[in-house]
Amino acid sequence: MLADAFIPFTPILPIAQVALFVVIVVVEALVIRKYSEVAISAKRLWISVTVANIVTTLIGIALVFPLMRFEMWLAFGWGSQYRQRPVLWWLSCIVYGFLLPYTFLIFCYIVSWRTEFALLARWLPTRPDNIYVLKSRTLLAHRITYGILALPVLTASLWYATVLFGRS
Repeated sequence: MLADAFIPFTPILPIAQVALFVVIVVVEALVIRKYSEVAISAKRLWISVTVANIVTTLIGIALVFPLMRFEMWLAFGWGSQYRQRPVLWWLSCIVYGFLLPYTFLIFCYIVSWRTEFALLARWLPTRPDNIYVLKSRTLLAHRITYGILALPVLTASLWYATVLFGRS
């Protein structure tokens, strides 16, 4: 099912992923520093945010393997050939191209901000009576960065839709 659709993107994906990672670390560190109640050294902040993002990236990689298995099952396991089983073909296209990316994005968002908050709460100086501020600024930073991450997912879904519905 559209096996060659993403082949032109394969050379730029690793570069784009590293660039997005750098953008995420920069945005999150700036948001956390801006709304911090306690002075945080720049070095400690950058190291803490970078390491927390590396940890959540490793967790995300571990979560991707079951997702990849599910995607392969959707694409090949149902025998969803358009001419043989058009209903299954359309269902797999909708799930694979539209529902799965957004569901995974939301799931990773929840895992990411909670994990990063737990790590940053240990590593960054905060007032014990107001840990809620760190939680809220970590959540705000993730809303911004996942909004940025949603743009390529949305672009890919729209492109996928044009390929899928532009089919003859």
